[in-house]
Amino acid sequence: MQKREFDRIADRWKNSEKVERTARRLLRRFLKKRDFTMILDVGCGKGVLLPVLEEFFKDARIICLDFSEEMLKSLSHHCQKIQSRAEDIPLKQGTVDLLISMNAFPHFEDKEKFIREAWWVLKEGGVLVILHSINRKRINRFHRSLKGSLRNTMMPSPRRVLSMMKKSGFKTNWYEGKYLIIIGERVENLTV
Repeated sequence: MQKREFDRIADRWKNSEKVERTARRLLRRFLKKRDFTMILDVGCGKGVLLPVLEEFFKDARIICLDFSEEMLKSLSHHCQKIQSRAEDIPLKQGTVDLLISMNAFPHFEDKEKFIREAWWVLKEGGVLVILHSINRKRINRFHRSLKGSLRNTMMPSPRRVLSMMKKSGFKTNWYEGKYLIIIGERVENLTV
């Protein structure tokens, strides 16, 4: 089980300055001039995105969610912490402006359920961002090189993720080059 793997490595996990720089660059490019007041960082780990989110969205309330209790314990930033699977977000419907997940989506067991859950907690016009600091090919090559349960955590094709998002009621956009970013805006009232 992946949760055990992440709990086991939490004390040795280091946030990368390169990942933080990548997040800053991509958020500036794709989310500039947006005003978010409630942000949910899903699969937050030890909080590599927090300094960037705090810089870009100074007045926003930020909630950090991860399924690894040990990762959350070692989170150095002050934010509301929730231990939960990405597929079972314990927030009310329509409460979040921005739901962002960096370098975590391949680790979600039920990716379609996560996307439906994201739609549920986002406000009308809210934004889901699936962000990865490397492209899909490199993600999957790296994960195949790992041992244990993390070995099988593959990133689906952007086309597949976009299809899941559209099916759930998102207007979508994506970019893949050196990095991967998939953006969905909650635009429809969908009965789940």
